[in-house]
Formats: sequence, C-alpha cells, structure tokens
Amino acid sequence: MSQCVVIITALDIEYNAVRKHLTGMREVNHPNGNIYERGEFSVHGRRCEIGIVQVRKGDIRAAVQTERAISYFKPNVVLFVGIAGGLKDVSLGDVVVAEKVYYYESGRDADIFHTRPEVGKPSFGMIERAQAEARKNDWLQRLLQVQETNPHVFIGPIAAGEKIVASTKSATFGLLKSHYSDALAVEMEGYGFLEAVHTNRDIDALIIRGISDLINDKEETDKEGWQEIAAQHASAFAFEILAKVMEDKESQQYDEAIYNDKSFQHSTKQTRKLSFDISNPSLWYVSDERYTATGSEDTFAWSEKVIDGDVTIYVDIESNHENGEGVIIVYGDGIKWSHGCLIFNITSNSQSIRAHTVYEGVQHLIETKKHIELTNHIVIMKIEIIGDKAALYVDGEKIASTFLPHDIRKIGRVGLHKYRERPAVIFSNIVIEEKK
Repeated sequence: MSQCVVIITALDIEYNAVRKHLTGMREVNHPNGNIYERGEFSVHGRRCEIGIVQVRKGDIRAAVQTERAISYFKPNVVLFVGIAGGLKDVSLGDVVVAEKVYYYESGRDADIFHTRPEVGKPSFGMIERAQAEARKNDWLQRLLQVQETNPHVFIGPIAAGEKIVASTKSATFGLLKSHYSDALAVEMEGYGFLEAVHTNRDIDALIIRGISDLINDKEETDKEGWQEIAAQHASAFAFEILAKVMEDKESQQYDEAIYNDKSFQHSTKQTRKLSFDISNPSLWYVSDERYTATGSEDTFAWSEKVIDGDVTIYVDIESNHENGEGVIIVYGDGIKWSHGCLIFNITSNSQSIRAHTVYEGVQHLIETKKHIELTNHIVIMKIEIIGDKAALYVDGEKIASTFLPHDIRKIGRVGLHKYRERPAVIFSNIVIEEKK
C-alpha cells in the first residue's frame, strides 16, 4: 500500500495510544516548526506509513494544524482518534464513530441563543467501513489490555465546540439536549478537523472517539483511568479500520491494474489438465486424477510439464480433517522450494500468498484470515498470475491479491505439497489456462 495516513490527536494519552500500534518511529520536522512523528503499521504483509500529529484542544487549533499536516504529509486518509464525553446510549469505554458532527457554537446570541447549526460529515466510504467493522468483534484483538466486559461500537452524530462540558446542569449541556438530542457524545476538535479535510480533495476522513466520562462523573472517571482506557479502545478500532482499508485499497489497485493490462486483454488462452509425477509413491495415493497426500513427511508432487508466463490454475482441494491445508507451488524447480517460485496456501482459518526470493527467502506477500470449510467439503481454489500481479480465489471469491517481487522468474513447474504435520489432503481436477 503506497498511500500515507495521518492520525490527528489532541491529548497526550490519545497520542500515546496511537503510537503503541506503530513501529519504526522517527521524528520529522515541518518547515514552520511543528514536530511530528512518522511510523509504520503492518498487517498480513501490507505496510502503511502513518504520520501522528498532536493539535491540542479546540476546533480552531484542530482546523489549522490538520490543514498544515495534510499539506506536509499529503495523505490519502486522515483520522481523528481520541476521547469524548458520553451524552446518550453509551457506556464508559465504548467507541463512537462520528456519522456527522454538529458545531454547537454556531448561532445568533440575542435575548436567547438561536442555534444555526453547522454540520461536518466524514467520508461515506469510511463510515461504511466502520459500520461493517462495528458488526464484528475482530477489533477487540487489537486491545493492549483485556477488559472485564467488551466495549461496544456506535455509529452516530456527535457534537463539537470550544467548551469542556462537565455538568448536566450547565447551559451547554441544556443546549445540546434541546437542539442536538441525537448526539451520542461531545468533544472539542471534530468540526474543525472536518473543515480542514473538506478543503482538500481526494482525502478520506473519519473521527473515532472512546467514551471517557458521562459528563457528571468526569473528575471521578479521570481518576479511575478511563481517559487512557477510552483512548486505547478508540485506537484499537481505528487500526482495525485501517487494516481493512489497506486490504480494500490493494484489491482495488489489483483490479484496476488487470483492467488496464492491454496485453492481458488481447491474449488468447490455452486450457489443459495437469498431470503430476510422484517422487515418493509411499506418501501419495493416485486414482482417477485425484492426488491424495498422506504420511508424516514433507512431500511434493510436480507437474510433468513446465509452465511459462502468465497462468490461471484451478484445483479442487478437500480434507477429512479441520486442520487440513492445501499448498500449491507455481514456477517451482520440480524438487523442493526454490528461488523464484510462488506459494499459495489455504487452511480453514487462513490463506496466504508467499514468494521464495533470492534475497528474502520465503517472504509473506499477503495473508488473510477467512473461515473456509475444508472438512469433507471440496473447495475450488483458483490462482491467477498476470504480469506483476497475483490473486487467490476460493469458491469464486477473491480473498487475496498482491503485487509480485521482481525476482519471480515465471517459468517452472506446478507443485502440490503437504507439510509433514498436516493431515491428508486431496488435490483433483487440476486445470491450467496459459496466456499466449
């Protein structure tokens, strides 16, 4: 993933909660004196550069410093990650993703205050991604400490202004309940943040807040450490969203590259079944073009013919055990793992594309965590290699795609493989399409 992400925070605890998810941290200096940090976020072989910015409290500061950070980092995605006070329907430690932000300071102050609401909206696609992740519990695995009860994620309106709202008896709280009664939380930077993003094209933005107090109990909850807990929860959910955005972006880049590949569009296909040589018959059982790998040793079966160039390979895989694994090697040397080959594998809970390169050895290019029913069930595995791109499909669904290292040689044999500790696996209906 080539895009850069900027994460905006206001408080030290928010900044530190974000920082814990990154590696390779280093300072970078803005020409106007701002000192930022840049680090790396990696997941399943994907990497993303993250810039962290602390803007301090307030919408005006947030707007000015967000605009400055965008100008410096030139990101594709900007997140505001921090804490907020809960107004309705939320509990301490819950996470609120802003569907929209009310700027409650806007209005006409006469004998009474007449509200003239200003509303900021994050990016539609980012809200949709947040909604999708809120339906799952995957993000809880990113929490750095286990809680007694799992926090919940809410997608809804929040309110933002220049005041710390610390009492339900305050005039500001009364204003919020009277005019912004659907707001789930209140904070101080969200509207200014969105105004800064709004002036820049092609940037996706989202606000993620952890609930650190419920207005009246602010002093007590601060002493109990809820600010730190809420910041950690918001950061965990933010990085789960980033992981999925990285996956979405890579898949989109792959599809666009395939669509724009003129040589692929005008190529012809030759389809044929593959037959395999068995080097150790005691570890394989072959019947009606079904290759069953057994035994407790690493074992390979290699295609009789060499393949050359772009290919699409179809393989039916099944196992009688939930720990079964299907491994296909493409561009192998016909003996074992070799430099320049690609390795595609599927198990019931993970799938990956790896490369064996001269300088890196076995290198994970991409890994996904999708549940696949392998036990007593035939899975159709499809491998697609076009140009500098590779994709893995299971039962017609693309579950992983990646760009290839430069030293993949794209000539060699197709291999079937079983690791020694894995149960028996059956490969059948092995068909190859070669692009000419």
